[in-house]
Amino acid sequence: WADAEAAFFFATAMDPDDPTTHHWHSLLLRNTGRLEASLDAAQTAFDLDPASPVINNNLAQVYMTMGYDEQALRYARSAVELGLSMGNDQGNLVEMLIAFRSNDMDRIIEFNQANPQSTGLPDDFLRLIGAVMHDESRWPELQAKINAEDFPISEPGLFKLYLYIGRSKLALEIALKYVDSDDLNLDPSDLWSLEGAPLRRLPGFSQLVEELDLVDYWKQYGWPDDCRPAGEAIQCGFADLRAAG
Repeated sequence: WADAEAAFFFATAMDPDDPTTHHWHSLLLRNTGRLEASLDAAQTAFDLDPASPVINNNLAQVYMTMGYDEQALRYARSAVELGLSMGNDQGNLVEMLIAFRSNDMDRIIEFNQANPQSTGLPDDFLRLIGAVMHDESRWPELQAKINAEDFPISEPGLFKLYLYIGRSKLALEIALKYVDSDDLNLDPSDLWSLEGAPLRRLPGFSQLVEELDLVDYWKQYGWPDDCRPAGEAIQCGFADLRAAG
């Protein structure tokens, strides 16, 4: 993380008007929890190259991570209009996750049928997720399906699923168990999403960010919007990560 940050510092000093540099710097900042700075970099990239579908999509994802769904949808749709394929997971990720936030399972299933690789899950399982979101008593039914031998996602791949269905403790257990495995389905930016807020408040979260080598980066370049040092410990999960204004 620190080496990449240093590289972006020199790259922007050499050519401050290169949108690609600002775009990639935004990704780094989002992955490390520095969302306000990530939004600034994403906006700079957009101002320099507003016709880039990739840059529009990144701006959409930053807004989505911060919980600004209306802005996220606007830029995600612009990205598709500019040529980002809806058959590409990145092309529909924003719309899918925002649909999930509103428990619009019909919309998610529509995406899933158009691109079965987007979730890797059958439609009936997605409908059961929606049912659990309304009725907590159906959680054992959902967990039984997840634990079944024929479930299409292996245990290391369950992090994102658990995170987004509100099972933060299970998500953290998976992350810590498989943190050194290439099979762990953990996008660092997920840690800083609205859905990640309960995870950030768990005692083991500080261990996870240590394992991900984020702490040394923060000490050198600045703490994320939602974590602060507290003596020898780290406290997270107390800030409102939504952008101001």
